[in-house]
Amino acid sequence: MGATGNLHDLVLGFGGVDHRMHPFADGKRAATERTGLACGGRNRLGGWRLGTLVTEEHRGKDQGNDKGQDDGDEDFGHRAMVVRLARWYKRGGFCTMPLMKRPALFVSDLDGTLLQTDGTLSPFTHEALCAFHRDGVPFTVATGRAFSSARRALGGATLGLPLISSDGALISQFHSPEPLFLYAMDLPALQALNNELLGRGFTPMLDIWDGSANFMVTPEIANPVMEWYRGSKVHEEFFRFRYETVNALPSHWQAISLTLLDSPQRLAPLRAEVDRRFGHLFKTDYAVLNEVDGAALWIQHVLARKENALSELGRLLGVEDGNIVVFGDELNDLGMFGREWHAVAVGNARQELKDKAREVIGHHTEDPVPRYVRLRLEKAED
Repeated sequence: MGATGNLHDLVLGFGGVDHRMHPFADGKRAATERTGLACGGRNRLGGWRLGTLVTEEHRGKDQGNDKGQDDGDEDFGHRAMVVRLARWYKRGGFCTMPLMKRPALFVSDLDGTLLQTDGTLSPFTHEALCAFHRDGVPFTVATGRAFSSARRALGGATLGLPLISSDGALISQFHSPEPLFLYAMDLPALQALNNELLGRGFTPMLDIWDGSANFMVTPEIANPVMEWYRGSKVHEEFFRFRYETVNALPSHWQAISLTLLDSPQRLAPLRAEVDRRFGHLFKTDYAVLNEVDGAALWIQHVLARKENALSELGRLLGVEDGNIVVFGDELNDLGMFGREWHAVAVGNARQELKDKAREVIGHHTEDPVPRYVRLRLEKAED
């Protein structure tokens, strides 16, 4: 567990702007700034994008360089470790509304909450996220999906804040899986578990950050479930597969997760065994995959949970717990509903979440999350 990015070395590039504008305030302007399914309009002020934090090293190098800013968000993000943080300070005039009236951070689950049933954004929600990004609305996601899968689900929409992925194991920039914070698995214990699984005929897949790249490493595609999984990743821009039997894990590797794809008959009893032997170090999640008559077993750091990652993100952004709004529908969101945050369950959420929610809104297919955010911002302006 540790932070890779040092936010104390980040400085705010900011010019005066009226933050009272809420999304959709100017539909005509929003329409003219939108190109296809990609978000447009960067709100650059004096050469700096709204809410952009950059390292001191790059501030002097790039300030006022209009070409450098136009090279593309992704390139600039890699180059300068840019984190678009729409941070609403209590001082300095960065926010025109008191923090107690206007939420400082909105955080939504993806599947069953922000996404449609087919795992994509509706046109309405896509438009809304683009508007949030343009207008500096502090909106991000916390998802059980890996980074590459989350990016694919968001399509051409862009988030101005870091996102939480891999069920809380990873906090990263939107444009790169490079960790700002990572709950990395204990390497000696993972080494022992990985070798034992290989010896017992399992084929583990390790999700790794090696200091410069994120990739999934596995000895081979050993069964139809793994073949199905590989096929599902074809269109993920950030997904990388490596085929290698790793008997000794390099010391510089940081493991986000170990995944097993096999039959339910093999994985269900294995989960109980891993919980019993490694439960003090690792957590497990299990799902039956009806699409391929198989099952998945995910193993991660014991603290890799959305609520822990969100606490860390709030600390990095300087946001108070009572000023965060969270949205969710499933049991892996339940931890976020047990904190001081303002918990909002979608209409299709499990009853356990509705029981703990402060509010229950519409079914996820009705775009309830962006509609709720819009209404909260409109009320804050009244």
